[in-house]
Amino acid sequence: MSEAVGKLKKTVQGPDASKLNNVEAGLNTMDLLDLNFASFKTDLDASKKSLSELDLFFASNFKASKVTLSPGNTPSGNQANPTILGGQQFWTTTGVDEKKELNVDLLVGIAAGFLVLLLLVILIHGLLHKYKRRWLVDHYCIKWKATPEILFDIYYEHFKRKFDALRLDETNLKGHMDAVVFKYFTSAYETDKCDAIDFKKKKLIHSDCRYPTELWAENAPVLKGYDDRFKNNFFHANMCSFYTRKEWMLTEAPQMKSADKNCTISKLFWMAKQNKTQSIFTGFKITGFPKSMAGLMQVYNALERDTQPPIIHCTKDNRRTGLFTFGAMLYDDFKKTRKVNLKTNLIKIRKLRVGSVPNAEDYSYGARICWEMLASKVKLDDLRKQKYEAYKAMELFAEGGTTYYRLMKEPVDQN
Repeated sequence: MSEAVGKLKKTVQGPDASKLNNVEAGLNTMDLLDLNFASFKTDLDASKKSLSELDLFFASNFKASKVTLSPGNTPSGNQANPTILGGQQFWTTTGVDEKKELNVDLLVGIAAGFLVLLLLVILIHGLLHKYKRRWLVDHYCIKWKATPEILFDIYYEHFKRKFDALRLDETNLKGHMDAVVFKYFTSAYETDKCDAIDFKKKKLIHSDCRYPTELWAENAPVLKGYDDRFKNNFFHANMCSFYTRKEWMLTEAPQMKSADKNCTISKLFWMAKQNKTQSIFTGFKITGFPKSMAGLMQVYNALERDTQPPIIHCTKDNRRTGLFTFGAMLYDDFKKTRKVNLKTNLIKIRKLRVGSVPNAEDYSYGARICWEMLASKVKLDDLRKQKYEAYKAMELFAEGGTTYYRLMKEPVDQN
């Protein structure tokens, strides 16, 4: 190399000759050190071979993930140098994909466990629903819908507990269901009526009323959009709302004779038009109680089919409208709460219509109406038929009073 530089100096002049002098001096210094890199070629080749074999070892034994790249592309991140296998270039990574694979396996395991647990929960609830639905209705943390049969049984059990307690206190009542009914509802009504006496009143317009019956202000409707057809918007009625979001309009019968702008018959039909009423029920001519529940159930089922508020009134101010509605309210409330809330519904109906359910006999008959509504939804087997017949005695309040006072005169059987 030094000789070649010396020959080159002879042909070069100027600044370039000075640079060649520096190169020549450096080469002379290297010659003095006697460095020969060519002798290390064999060692370097051996090292290269060892590194290639080590790379192949990790690639095959530790299953490092490999990424195939097209010629000219380079890997990113923490990937190592390429390895040539079968003419194809692979890049090995340093364990990040192993962590990802572990995380995926963990998530799959969690999902599988959750799915198995969900299937078990569904299976258990399905079995409970089929074989132990009453337990779900009574004890489950989430409110479970009761079947008509379960509602029937709950209502029966409520009064059975009440009636059995009476029989324990007054042993001479055993075997006399009518007397038990009389005693229970007499006591219950005397206790409950104290909170259902006086409410806010609405001022009456007597010329527009058939009877001088007071009107509570609770949910009292008014006439609308009548122009000069009537003198005022007064209408003697109240709206009764149910949990099912249905409404009934309870009113008195129209006046026997009325005319001009205070005509209560015209007002009745205007109110029906205003509310898009589909049914106007004008029954309940009796002063006592019907001998059969069939007619009442027919009326109730028809009213249930209405999509707009029906209008219901008596014909002779016999207060049967309030009693019938009390039974329907008791039934509606019981379906919602699964509790026999006699007092709650007594207060509610007496807020709507003055004088409704005025005595213990009506109280008892309202419970009997509810009992019939429950029974009408159930296919009665032999056992439930016996229960149904036994508690039909709730309509025998008057007869029960006679029996009760007769029993009170008799000596108590100590056995």
